[in-house]
Amino acid sequence: MIKSKIDANGMKSAFAEGEIKLQADQMVITALELMLRERAFTLAVFDGGRCVGEVYFKDLVQFLARDMGGTELFMHRLHYTIESALIVLMKMSSQ
Repeated sequence: MIKSKIDANGMKSAFAEGEIKLQADQMVITALELMLRERAFTLAVFDGGRCVGEVYFKDLVQFLARDMGGTELFMHRLHYTIESALIVLMKMSSQ
């Protein structure tokens, strides 16, 4: 079950000030590196100063592995923005 979500209208964040946050325009590869380095497997996603979503490590892995069409597709998906990846994940979860 995919737990990651994004809402352009904003959403409440349970994340405290000072916690690690992602920006919606950061790449998936950057998010994965940060999550692994900090051992933070759920991160809030911000657009400017407003929380617009949250992303889970396992969901990003599922996004990368889904319908693998070879190395090229995997590398392409690593360079999606977090916002774009979350939109795809939400569509995947509704199917």
